[in-house]
Amino acid sequence: MIKVRCKMKVIIIGKIGKVELEKIVEMGYEVEVVSVSEMKKGNYNRDAEIVCGSIYMKGLKIEEFKNLKYIFLTSMGFEHLPLDYVIEKNIVVSNNGGAYSEPMGEWIVFNLLELVKKAKINILNQRELYWEKKLICGNLYGKKVLFLGTGSIAKEGAK
Repeated sequence: MIKVRCKMKVIIIGKIGKVELEKIVEMGYEVEVVSVSEMKKGNYNRDAEIVCGSIYMKGLKIEEFKNLKYIFLTSMGFEHLPLDYVIEKNIVVSNNGGAYSEPMGEWIVFNLLELVKKAKINILNQRELYWEKKLICGNLYGKKVLFLGTGSIAKEGAK
């Protein structure tokens, strides 16, 4: 019996580091890296079994990939995918859940502090060289915050 190993074809939408790309190729995948601008023009092969990308692959016509078995998202959200088609064709989708939770949680706290401390007004005053009077700023301590959602970003923000 002769065993033939065929390389699975992967399309990566967007940028990828040289080292990471080399590792994927070393694992036996045939990889095509497509820039977002080329993807929008439709300049990519449609015979891949795996598509890797983020929210930037929003314009990608998943339905054109007749051999597609797996979509790997480097982003957390997947609302830009044609989910009915993905389910119908039994295409596996994995996202990068939790990857941005900590920095986004910090961003939430930063913006809350920016609001309560009136940071934007202070910055504008600095630009105008206005140093006459300090603004009365509030505190976050003891305040209640409502997070809509129970995902990893909301959980990190609540910490």
